[in-house]
Amino acid sequence: MVSPRALKTSTFGDEIKNAGVPSKIIAIALKDRAAIVLGGHRADMALWMDYKNFQWQTSSYYGPAIPSWAAMVNAELRVADRQEKTWKGQKIRLLSKQGLSLSYGVDVTFDLAEKALSAEKMGQGDGTDLLAISLSSHDMLGHRFGPNSQEIQDLTVYEDQRLAQFFSKLKKHLGSLDKVTIVLTADHGIAPTVEYAAKAKFEAGRLDYLQMYRAVNESLDKKFGAPKNKEWIVASKDLNFYLNRETLKEKDLPSAAVEAEVKKVLSALDGVLTVVTKSEVEKGLYPPGELGQQVQRQYVPGKSGDVMLIPRPFFMEKDDNVVNHL
Repeated sequence: MVSPRALKTSTFGDEIKNAGVPSKIIAIALKDRAAIVLGGHRADMALWMDYKNFQWQTSSYYGPAIPSWAAMVNAELRVADRQEKTWKGQKIRLLSKQGLSLSYGVDVTFDLAEKALSAEKMGQGDGTDLLAISLSSHDMLGHRFGPNSQEIQDLTVYEDQRLAQFFSKLKKHLGSLDKVTIVLTADHGIAPTVEYAAKAKFEAGRLDYLQMYRAVNESLDKKFGAPKNKEWIVASKDLNFYLNRETLKEKDLPSAAVEAEVKKVLSALDGVLTVVTKSEVEKGLYPPGELGQQVQRQYVPGKSGDVMLIPRPFFMEKDDNVVNHL
């Protein structure tokens, strides 16, 4: 079951509920995690797009089924299932991952939000209601083309226009905006593409996982001997590296010793600002200044890597995205 149970803190919506006054909390996003985190633990409803059949969905955490007004929107989406648009010289099916990363994704998100507004009579009760909307299309297109691209600039202008339309409908729904608080925010920024940064005379590049794995394995094999299963690193994610516990057991090695060697290897690679190990964090040994404070705040025991690489500005991991958060 998809739910906010992994969320470690309360949200604005949770605190509204905790005040004890009747209120409605509804969160809407194309991405499941965006809707769930926006809504918090006590949301009445969180809705997100099912990318298999391109219908709005929820989970049993919020109730046995989606509300009737969301089902009506799904019926409208089924009618539009085969519609296409021409974008950058090619035909794109609107109800597809690519189609939803464009202005159509903004449209379907606001369409659902407007249905929620009227059907749930939001803002017309005694308590404070929260309608949280995430424009996930912006994130999806930004990763594909970068923040300085014409594509993302065009989408931003369109989002601005749709926001104006939504605020107009919100005013009509309530009679005025005198008792409405509107907050625009983002969960992260995004770096320019490597090519854009290089053109602007910044040193930039991509960190290749294959190169990093090869360098780490060669060094560890040389220092400690090749393991039987030939795996020192069992997984990596977002430049967090996780050591293979079976290999440590086979070699009878303390994790700290292997972490230190991995740090030594990764620190020597181009584009690396610093490397922090789990053992260092557990001893309170952080990088100096603000960087150390950031490491301390983001480290989660049992989830963060045994070795954490922090790239230099304008360097990012090499993956399917043109650009990422770093």
